[in-house]
Amino acid sequence: MPSPPSPSDCYATAADMVYRFDKRVIGDLLSDDDTRVVEADFAQNATLHAALTDATQMINAAIRVGGNYTYTELYNLYTDGQAGTTRSKYAWSLLTRLCCNLALANLKARRGYSQSEIMSQIPFYRETLDFLEMLRKGERILDLDDNMDAGKPTTQAQISSSINYLSQASRRLYGNSANQTNWGE
Repeated sequence: MPSPPSPSDCYATAADMVYRFDKRVIGDLLSDDDTRVVEADFAQNATLHAALTDATQMINAAIRVGGNYTYTELYNLYTDGQAGTTRSKYAWSLLTRLCCNLALANLKARRGYSQSEIMSQIPFYRETLDFLEMLRKGERILDLDDNMDAGKPTTQAQISSSINYLSQASRRLYGNSANQTNWGE
């Protein structure tokens, strides 16, 4: 079974970050000495790679917890998306967007910003977290044929026909009370 999708095990690259966000903001967040990191250095920047890797793993944790997706499906999504298969391309683009949003928030957190400060500075961060939660619960799905039923119950709940167990058990523990109603006895 393949491991999580590659390139470099991330759903997004430095180029994806630049495509979605102002390179000056990214460069400032990557700098540790008040000298902005230039775009040409983003691809080899360990801090950016760590932020993208962490974001990828946050996504994996959310979408894999329900058992709706396998690493093989995610890997195929990546390779099909790269090959230009339309549905896979759009689903991969969604994963890339989520990864970039989370990575930008990770870079802000690295600077010591609190969760509430990050949410006020990156308005779409709350939406990203909410969307991940919906993916986790199966309320939203990646557009893959195999996962169109993700999140739908596969078994029916069975309800007992006898509802007297609680009252019977409580009588054994606490005895009968003067105003107790006998439910079904």
